[in-house]
Amino acid sequence: MNEQPVANPRAAGGALIFLGVFLNIPFGILSATFSYPQILRFPTGDILDRFAEGGAALIFTWYAFALAALALLPVSWLVASLHTQRNPGMAAMLAGTLAGILQAVGLLRWVFVVPALSSAWHSPETSAATREAIALIFDTIHRFGGVAIGEHLGQLATAVWTVLEARALAGAGWIPRWQFGLALVAALLITLGLSEGFATVIPFDPGFLAFLTPAGFIVLSIWMIVTGITLLRRHPRPTAGPIAEAFAGSSRSSV
Repeated sequence: MNEQPVANPRAAGGALIFLGVFLNIPFGILSATFSYPQILRFPTGDILDRFAEGGAALIFTWYAFALAALALLPVSWLVASLHTQRNPGMAAMLAGTLAGILQAVGLLRWVFVVPALSSAWHSPETSAATREAIALIFDTIHRFGGVAIGEHLGQLATAVWTVLEARALAGAGWIPRWQFGLALVAALLITLGLSEGFATVIPFDPGFLAFLTPAGFIVLSIWMIVTGITLLRRHPRPTAGPIAEAFAGSSRSSV
């Protein structure tokens, strides 16, 4: 006996569309106001100066970006619930959960750690020796929380989630095969872009590699929106007649 999906595909489709749009709102604001993501490789002093100029609005933009990353948790759960436990949907849900948490941890350093460092950096009472210590602390947190946890592990988990989820959806017939191919392109770009992070520890010019991860997330956003639309269009909202009939049938069976 085959197991039936336990979730509403409309909810899963709407969640994918929401996340595909939501991710790009804080990202776009940060790109326009904070030179993100290029600024991540700027000298510490330049980053802290630009951060101080942004004020509270910049902090809340980073917080919104972290919330967008965390939104991957319920989205991955909703989409994974379309599959049986024998399909890759459960593995995709775990990968999505891990990806959302890791990326949110990396992004939240801009909300709860960097503001204090920026304030101390710009204090007129801060000595040159203290600024050197602040720069060392910032660099350490930036590399560990940002490059290692948020960028490397978080984005790697995102690429895994993308492949597993697209494979599960295509295998179950929810989406056409070409959308699985689009997901593979997104995951490949994100994975290859991880090599740019090694430039922070092994001196080399990453060149075009620096653009692969942003490009990968653009393709990923397109995949989420297109996949969401596919789920909505293939499973339209029932009309009043079938709904009433379903309720009537349920009432008769319970008598």
